[in-house]
Amino acid sequence: MLKASNAKTAPEKLEVVFTNLKQRGSSKPRTIKTLSSTISSLFQKQLADEELASLLAEMQGKGWILINENKVSYALA
Repeated sequence: MLKASNAKTAPEKLEVVFTNLKQRGSSKPRTIKTLSSTISSLFQKQLADEELASLLAEMQGKGWILINENKVSYALA
């Protein structure tokens, strides 16, 4: 398992986020704000806003998350 502190590339960061969210079971963040905060905390608040937005967009593109208004639902297979 890849540690957040060792993740340098976007795919590595996505893997860290995906693993973390899967481990949370039903206690995943339910809003964009809390999901963003959770991801930021995983990387010790070292992500730029653009990088965070890019990760969220990538997760949406992969179908891992669905955003409806400010609510987030998950499809983590």
